[in-house]
Amino acid sequence: MSLIIPSLLFIPLLFAILTYVFQKYAQMLGVLFVFLWLLLTLIASISVVYEGELLYNFGGFAPPLGISFRIDGLRSLMALLSAFILLICSIYARVYLLASLQRDYFPLLAFLTLGISVLFFSTDIFNQYIALEIIGISAVALSALQKDKKSIDAALRYFFATLIGSGFYLFAVALLYLRYGTLFIDDLALLIENDFVTTIAFIFIVVGLSLKTALFPLHYWLPSAHSNATTPISALLSALVVKTGFFLLFSLYGELFWGIDLFVGKTLSYLGIVAIFYGGIQAFFAKDLKLMIAYSTISQLGYLFLLFVLFSPMAIEGAFLGLFGHSLAKAGMFLSAGTLIYALGTRKISDFKGISFVFPLSIFAIALSSITLIGLPPSLGFFAKWYYLQSAWMQQEWLLFSALLLGSLLSALYLFRFLILSLGSQGERRIFVKEKKIKILEWCGFILSLSSVLLGMFSYALTKMMGI
Repeated sequence: MSLIIPSLLFIPLLFAILTYVFQKYAQMLGVLFVFLWLLLTLIASISVVYEGELLYNFGGFAPPLGISFRIDGLRSLMALLSAFILLICSIYARVYLLASLQRDYFPLLAFLTLGISVLFFSTDIFNQYIALEIIGISAVALSALQKDKKSIDAALRYFFATLIGSGFYLFAVALLYLRYGTLFIDDLALLIENDFVTTIAFIFIVVGLSLKTALFPLHYWLPSAHSNATTPISALLSALVVKTGFFLLFSLYGELFWGIDLFVGKTLSYLGIVAIFYGGIQAFFAKDLKLMIAYSTISQLGYLFLLFVLFSPMAIEGAFLGLFGHSLAKAGMFLSAGTLIYALGTRKISDFKGISFVFPLSIFAIALSSITLIGLPPSLGFFAKWYYLQSAWMQQEWLLFSALLLGSLLSALYLFRFLILSLGSQGERRIFVKEKKIKILEWCGFILSLSSVLLGMFSYALTKMMGI
């Protein structure tokens, strides 16, 4: 198993080059790539369960002289989740996108996967900066894939946001290197002190990664980028890309900065509370289906940031169960909504009245995703919020406790608003796509949405595998 880590890095790079050079075979190579990467992440996860943490030093040199990559329980789960979502979204894209767009989609997808791999597994804060850049550039290019005015305008806004976020992070890396003379996280954890330079570096990391994660009020780029991207890319942006910034912030906070400045942690959590209600209210009043789902992402991301006040093992488990559930549910919801939009040729919510009689599987998928996002049993969302509520109760964080309950109610209001409309009386429907094509698209969304509910039954096993 010693080669599993370099394989997880080399395979995305190899296929990124192959799909770009041999564009005629990009679709075939791209689907082969996502299947292969899913298999590799599954092998890595099984290896972690039976052998423990995996470590690989490139060139045989240990840090800080060499470059080291590590896979533990949580990182293996993050990679496996990413691989599964990438696979389903790629199958969807293979049917949904024009062949000309697929020739750009699959190379960019492979580069995005490379960035995700480096970010999850690297033990070096500068390599993580490189990963942020690869992810950001790939995601921006994917969001502009359609090349229409709206998507390009949204991609440019996203580009400047990710550029600024990366710049803040790089400045923090430079400060930490000047102060401690190392970029290796394990060494930094031993050396780090609660001084002015470290606090400034911490603040820059928080601001940069909060911008990449679209935490309120740094969310300005997300609604347009997620709603104007083509459907399989909207799903990837919401399910995976914004989560990478949160994962890196969590990792650095827990390994390096816990206790450095608790005020920053509290600020993040209180901004998370604002995000829950701001995003939920905007979603409730949205008239565009994809825009509603995009604002829902802002709201759901707010729950993750409640972790920075609670920060107990139970809260960490709850946060990542919520992350897994949101990733699957939101990807499924975007794909199912995109299928409806694709079939009817409209994004206006009021035009979907009675659509459940025409596309019951897609509406069922959106309903399953809603169960997870609201936090109803037996979904991952339920166990995430249950762990959060217990942690908030034990720590007497009554504001967070109330936000969890009221936020769930707000989620139910805007999600049930659409579902009830879809169950209304059926109007005239003009379908623009073939039945066979639509069925494949519907099943892609349904598989992801169903996974977000069924995996709740295995939440205990997932928390054990995290090894928090």
